[in-house]
Amino acid sequence: MQNWRRMLESLCLSLGTILVGLLLFGVFRALVGANPFVAYGLIWKAAFGSASTFQNTLIRASPLMLSALCTALPARLGLVLIGNEGALVMGGAGGSLHGTAHRNSAAAAVGANSHGRNGACRWGALDWCGWGATALSGGQ
Repeated sequence: MQNWRRMLESLCLSLGTILVGLLLFGVFRALVGANPFVAYGLIWKAAFGSASTFQNTLIRASPLMLSALCTALPARLGLVLIGNEGALVMGGAGGSLHGTAHRNSAAAAVGANSHGRNGACRWGALDWCGWGATALSGGQ
């Protein structure tokens, strides 16, 4: 019985958080004079309107889901890892900068991949040494 109660509590908290977010979004849209239900319909159509839009939603969300998984799995073991989102951003920035600088190169994709991994690893090393997000934000 206790297991069901814990699962139900987790589900209610997740759904409640989503509903509060949608409600706040609707209030802000109404304050600026726009119809929030039109925005909800457009968001739904853009994310789940057809098979291709749903596929695009999953493709664009998968790096964030994998980053969350890289935080959640060690947390279950008692390890605290922060900075995964920063590594994702720094890796994307490194790959984008290399790809922009070497547009017409045949090795642009390989170089962008290695520069992306390099940026992500450097961010992770800064975070591991204590010079990452916490130090850069003033220690808060």
